[in-house]
Amino acid sequence: MAEFLFKRTDYTHADPEKDRRGVHKPGDCVGYRPDGWSAGPNWAASKHPERFVVIKCPGITLAEAQAADYSKGWKDNFYYEVVSQNAAQGFYTVRVFETNVSVTGKNAMTRAKVEAWLTRWGCSSISTTTNSVQFDFSLWAAVGSEGFWEIPLLGTKVSFTLNSYNSTTGVGNITATLIDSTIKIADAARKIDEQGGVVGTITETTVQFTIERPVVFQKFRDDVKQRIETTYKRHQHSISSTDLDAVVAAGGIVSVSRSVFLSKIINHLDS
Repeated sequence: MAEFLFKRTDYTHADPEKDRRGVHKPGDCVGYRPDGWSAGPNWAASKHPERFVVIKCPGITLAEAQAADYSKGWKDNFYYEVVSQNAAQGFYTVRVFETNVSVTGKNAMTRAKVEAWLTRWGCSSISTTTNSVQFDFSLWAAVGSEGFWEIPLLGTKVSFTLNSYNSTTGVGNITATLIDSTIKIADAARKIDEQGGVVGTITETTVQFTIERPVVFQKFRDDVKQRIETTYKRHQHSISSTDLDAVVAAGGIVSVSRSVFLSKIINHLDS
């Protein structure tokens, strides 16, 4: 049997964004525990009864509760679709959209979510439709971008020239030329190696290197996960205020069947 914890008390952060993204709200499912947890010292000898209520469900095992994870946050999950491409030149028109959007459009993809990030990666021709943003992605604009190298104002320090690109193997041959005398050529070569390039000829002001197409794409996707995809709401699942009040009135701990429990859980993606 699993025991589910739901937030009882309320708190409102002054910042609406932080309030939605980071604050447990009354009725939110904040965790699950093994059978008997609420009868032990973790419950009675703490402030838990003041802050939470417990719904026991004999029909749901702890393993099932862990798999369902009703305490998880409502997070972004972006998906990409290539609308058109010129692979021989390394140009792609891409549509990015939000998969974790509610039926009423909450947490939909917007231009504001991704524009700064797209610009940072050298993307162009940015346009929007409902729950999607379309843009042009050039592999070689990306290779010379702040997003790929993680260096602010990169264009004032280094220029990049695409010498050749093999669309079959996906390997580009590029020359990086230093235009900022404070940058050491050894540091530039080291950074190229760190970012997945293979360093070739080095002069006093240039580094020639090769880099594979999958390396650029992977950096692009990883940057999304780390910098852009965020939590929209602290918890994706909750129970209604009416059901919360009923548990409080019953002493803060109730036991229900599997079917009743599942009928009470609200998935905010459905609202």
